[in-house]
Amino acid sequence: MTTALLALLLATPQASAPGMTVMAWQLEQPFGGIPQLVQGQVPNAYFVTPSFPLTGPFKTDDAPVAQNFYAEVTTRLQVDRAATYDFEVRTTSLVRMALAGETMLNTTDGTFRRETGVWRGQYRLPVGRTNLKAFIMHNEGDFSLDIRWKRTDETEYRALAPELLTTDPGQTFVVNPGPKRATLGAPTTRPGDRRPLTAVHPSFAREDIRGEDFRPAVGGMVFLPDGRLAVCTWDERGAVYLLSDLDKPGRAKAHLFAEGLGEPLGIAYWRGDLYVTQKGEITRLRDTNGDDRADEYDVVASGWGVSPNYHEFTFNLLPFQGSFYISSSVPLRGGHTNYTPSQKPGEPAYSTPEGPGNLYKIDPATGQWEAVARGLRTPNGMNLGVDGQMFVADNQGSWLPASPLYHIRPGARYLHQEQPFGDADESSVAVWFPHGEIGNSPAQMILIPDGLYRGQMLIGDVTHGGLKRLQLEKVNGQYQGAVYRHSQGLEAGINRLVWGPDGALYAGGIGSNGNWNHLGHKFGLERLRPTGQVPFEMLEVGVRQGGFQVQFTHPLSPGMEDLLGKIKAKSWRYEATIAYGGPKVDEKNLPITQTRLSPDRRTLWLDIEGLQAGTVVYLHLGDLKGPNDEFLWSPEVWYTLQRLPGEIKETPRRREMFAEPPAGAQILIGKGGQGDLRPLRPGVAKWPTVGDALVVQHDPSADIGGSDHVSGQPHGDALIHVEWLSPPGGRVETQTNGNSGLKLMSRYEIQIMNAPGIVDLAQPAAKFNEAGSIYRQTAPAFNPSYGAGVWQSYDIWFTAPRWEGGRKVANARATVYWNGVLVHRDVEITAKTGLSEEEAPGLAPLLLQDHQTEAEGGVMFRNVWLLPTPNSKGIRPPLT
Repeated sequence: MTTALLALLLATPQASAPGMTVMAWQLEQPFGGIPQLVQGQVPNAYFVTPSFPLTGPFKTDDAPVAQNFYAEVTTRLQVDRAATYDFEVRTTSLVRMALAGETMLNTTDGTFRRETGVWRGQYRLPVGRTNLKAFIMHNEGDFSLDIRWKRTDETEYRALAPELLTTDPGQTFVVNPGPKRATLGAPTTRPGDRRPLTAVHPSFAREDIRGEDFRPAVGGMVFLPDGRLAVCTWDERGAVYLLSDLDKPGRAKAHLFAEGLGEPLGIAYWRGDLYVTQKGEITRLRDTNGDDRADEYDVVASGWGVSPNYHEFTFNLLPFQGSFYISSSVPLRGGHTNYTPSQKPGEPAYSTPEGPGNLYKIDPATGQWEAVARGLRTPNGMNLGVDGQMFVADNQGSWLPASPLYHIRPGARYLHQEQPFGDADESSVAVWFPHGEIGNSPAQMILIPDGLYRGQMLIGDVTHGGLKRLQLEKVNGQYQGAVYRHSQGLEAGINRLVWGPDGALYAGGIGSNGNWNHLGHKFGLERLRPTGQVPFEMLEVGVRQGGFQVQFTHPLSPGMEDLLGKIKAKSWRYEATIAYGGPKVDEKNLPITQTRLSPDRRTLWLDIEGLQAGTVVYLHLGDLKGPNDEFLWSPEVWYTLQRLPGEIKETPRRREMFAEPPAGAQILIGKGGQGDLRPLRPGVAKWPTVGDALVVQHDPSADIGGSDHVSGQPHGDALIHVEWLSPPGGRVETQTNGNSGLKLMSRYEIQIMNAPGIVDLAQPAAKFNEAGSIYRQTAPAFNPSYGAGVWQSYDIWFTAPRWEGGRKVANARATVYWNGVLVHRDVEITAKTGLSEEEAPGLAPLLLQDHQTEAEGGVMFRNVWLLPTPNSKGIRPPLT
């Protein structure tokens, strides 16, 4: 516990710091009044200064902020005598001054004017500290602002002495170059159109779950097997709470399980124990006497370098394939990386060379650790994402012109340099979050396992707030893709996300001093319950040869063709330098030469000139409408175009074919996991139930088939619907990657496994022994997989083999739809597949296979049903 207690002492914040905080935003244009900033934009200049007068220009790593800027000055004024005070403001700028949140003086109101450049107001102040804030719009000329004061019974104004002014301590000066957006009066666009959304996405309903006395700054969340939610908090207490009664009306009960932890920013439940990431340590928490309080705090791993610097965090805790993964951030000084002289050539220029900016793989049995990826700055968000791959979100700063999402590859070095010089490779970024537009401080991402958006990810943001949606594709082995606006209206900036056993998404908020928070909020915990509603919006945007393909959630409304010509596209690139953040480079408008709409009005093709690899492409779809004249939820998308594809084989659009079983269907797995499915062998336990699903429990007595389950009734010709989820992990080379299978008549296997995942646009071929194949006979025509950890479906029209006098006269045949895409069209199955039962006349049961696996859990099945002789009932495959 020594490391944890030391970290806790280092993390305990001061109550205040001397001075006043100044933030200034360079605007696109001058304003005749004090404007309102579009939310989510960080300042160009940000600093603490002792007192007034305040003069410009304000220095930045980019161009100085001198004219056409909006600024805010924030401080707390100490008053030792309650009285009415007169304030005098001297400036040629537009200024509104507020005390305790009330406007005390406004230079746009002539009643406060005393002479040219001088305004006066009055306010009664109590003893103690009162918040003082100045809102400033400066257009032309040299900027200066002086605020002086006196009691009304005094004759001379005097300066606000520095010893009377205090501000937040420990601020990280998050800035970004380039012009920012503001409006005078009400916003001129809809929410989500060049400004943040104002509401939660219609696919979710927000629910309050925390009690008023429970205010967690959430550093990590994980559900326990008994349904309780474990939450660790990034605060002075450094605690772990267990939340119960989440399934009951009203607020959950929070029970303190552990405390005294140093900046806990990751938590996991693994093999019966609860683990927490602290600054420089992974700790196992155990309750040995059954009182529901941790009484053993065991160090599992430590030793990577950690200095007292306030910004050297240890983030995340991800168990995967028998190891733990964590990440660490670099030390800062005034927001910039705190480099120190290196002792030896090639060594990182930090005081703790083996600690900052790495991703670590840790053996929980021995505590041994190794850095498996380097070049990170503030990798606060990490998780398994699409294809069961590991992703991490970093935060803008030195060497990071905007915040990036990386796909983690062992041995990789990412953008942040370990020396104050270097040559960063921007192509390592999967998705850029343009600063102030769609992200500022991205945090944890989470895979969407079900519903229309399955196979995509959601990601929180601490300072931009809310959730964003990520949709990736792959070109020549590299992930790249799009980020969309998704949700706002949550109670704090979102730091951690976890799916609950109830199918709801739990969102944990956090915040700190300065502008590292969302709208000043520093804690939060809420539940987002799926509603099943789908707004009109872009579902997928994919790069194609010479342009982009846009898929919508609903058909485009009739009469929209004229608006297609108003769609806008532009691009830019980023250059990684030692400067804090960076501007858009080579920004230009891209001509859209042609638009084409599919017959069902759900897909739009945009032919665009001038697309270049290594850029961000921004599309604005304007005022397009869907059904019922509904505008797009957001008309904007940002696509990180690292590689351009050549000519590709297009995969048809995925869709759901059967919402409910047809009349006469035999239910094998239905609601609550109930149905006519049973173990094949006597004495074998039925697979366990999770919600409406059954989870394959491997019988180690056999590599394959030990706990196979079969339908209660045999079948011949049939329509079979199966929904399945193959978890991440395992190895495709040994077929242990979430392997199972569906065997028609116990003999003809349609393969199930977690590979392949997102199709590579440059290498789209599927294989004859992987998912979607008729095992080792016929590969699927397409790969419409959603990837590991996501619910998928097969719809199979099966024709049984025909026999005469004990001799087979016609082979079995199958038409297979995978996620609604036709991948086998009346394909002949010439013989049994793999280690299946030998072919023979008569009917045989449907079989769901148990197979040896190294994945993170067993394959899951739900909503499995079988309809005998579908053709006789008029239910035929929609081959057209």
